[in-house]
Amino acid sequence: LGQWSKADHGQVGRTKVFLKHSAYHALERARAAALADQGILVQSFVRAWISGRRTGYRVRRRQHLTAVRQGMRQKIAKQVRYKEWLLRVYHRWLEVVGAQQWLLHHEEEERSRLACEEQQSRGA
Repeated sequence: LGQWSKADHGQVGRTKVFLKHSAYHALERARAAALADQGILVQSFVRAWISGRRTGYRVRRRQHLTAVRQGMRQKIAKQVRYKEWLLRVYHRWLEVVGAQQWLLHHEEEERSRLACEEQQSRGA
């Protein structure tokens, strides 16, 4: 608006301001420009806030997926350790049972050998 005299643009009353058309339009243009600047500023803040929320969502989602993957890896590792333990127990059981079976078989052979010797000693 620059310098303006009251007489050129309107009159100031006790409670109101009376403007001429040209002064009114100049003030409206200045107000529209100021509102546009403020609107752009508000839009930039809102866009930054939304972008931050999206980024926060992505971060939280990534953390959640990482936690899920880690949990699955732990579960799989636990299953693998359990299967390895079962195999160790099974192999140990086979060793024990195999030794017991060998011992039983050996005792059975010994008994049959002793029985043959008894029969031979009775028959002779």
